[in-house]
Amino acid sequence: SPQKKNRAYNNLLKWYRAFENNLPEAEEFLRPLILNPDENYSVACWASAHAFGLGILTKESVNLFEEILTKYENDELKTLEARWNHISAEVFLDRYKKGEKTKFY
Repeated sequence: SPQKKNRAYNNLLKWYRAFENNLPEAEEFLRPLILNPDENYSVACWASAHAFGLGILTKESVNLFEEILTKYENDELKTLEARWNHISAEVFLDRYKKGEKTKFY
């Protein structure tokens, strides 16, 4: 329902704002998600996108997105979900290369 989605979004926003106020904690939380992607890369993409928004773990996030794009180009991503992640990787790398800031609210 729309109410549940609004509550979920508000909860995510609270976490994101808490991360903004404590970047070392945000790095500690997001780093293992970025450096140890599962085989579909979805969680790692999510973590990298948020790291970009926070201005942290940029090198790690760029490396992850480049890895995804290379694997996509080499047809090494087997699941549909994994293949969809190349779209996120392209968008965030493009924004990064243009110097655009990622904002989540």
